Amino acid sequence: MSYSFAPDDDSLTTALRRVALDQIDSAQAEAADDAISEAERIHQLRKRCKKLRGLIRIVRPGFDAYGSENAAFRDTAQKLADVRDARALVETCDALRDHFGDQLYKNAFSSIRDHFEARARAVESAPDLADRLADAMEAMRAARDRACHWTVDPDGAEAIAGGVKKTYKRAVKAMRTARADPTGETLHEWRKRAKYHWYHLRLLKKASPVVNAQVDPADRLSDLLGDHHDIHVMGEALSEAEDEFDTDALAAFRGLMRARQDLLEVEAFKLGPAVFAESPKSAARRLATYWSTSRDDA
Repeated sequence: MSYSFAPDDDSLTTALRRVALDQIDSAQAEAADDAISEAERIHQLRKRCKKLRGLIRIVRPGFDAYGSENAAFRDTAQKLADVRDARALVETCDALRDHFGDQLYKNAFSSIRDHFEARARAVESAPDLADRLADAMEAMRAARDRACHWTVDPDGAEAIAGGVKKTYKRAVKAMRTARADPTGETLHEWRKRAKYHWYHLRLLKKASPVVNAQVDPADRLSDLLGDHHDIHVMGEALSEAEDEFDTDALAAFRGLMRARQDLLEVEAFKLGPAVFAESPKSAARRLATYWSTSRDDA
């Protein structure tokens, strides 16, 4: 089943458990799938952990276990962060070269890509990786046992309104901070908060066509800010190894990075005010009402 609450869920507690178990079961199935690479299995596991954190965040005011469960999923994902981060550098380099492909000669900046590829393969072949993945999956099995007993109290629109409002308010604040001081750090903070709002819209998309229509713009904003952050991280990685590259080639590559980030910022700052057009209170009340009404109509 998709990552969303259903109008015919018996209660918010039922919805919470159902979505959580679906995410955990999917993570376990993907981790056991030999048809995909270990790096991809790890990537999928980390995405499941993020979605689970978004899930419990939407009911945070009524979920007493929020603090411990949020930390558990965060720590599980963090154990394998180096693997995903290393492969993401290769993907970011490829995406940047593809974006400017018509302006570059064939195999431009291949030395930079080769550096990141070698780094990713070294991390992916670490002797302890299989054990770390096994530990992470054991943590997910334990989380599944706990999720079967999760409860939301109060079990209803009040919990959703509180969870949405807190996340939305933080996203708006982060957007304003990034607008006033657009740095890698401020834009990354906005990205984190905007992504949680996207998760919340996905969870509530079946409540109303209006909510469903808001999912794609929020997804697009998250992607724009995510691409910006990936380039920022790549810049930090290049600084750590700049002696390994030709000075002129590195300077030219950094120029492309900055040009791409500038464009991403323009698009994000254009889209952001539309995604976050309401006040936190209004958005929270509206989304919670849609959820409540959809249950009445089911």
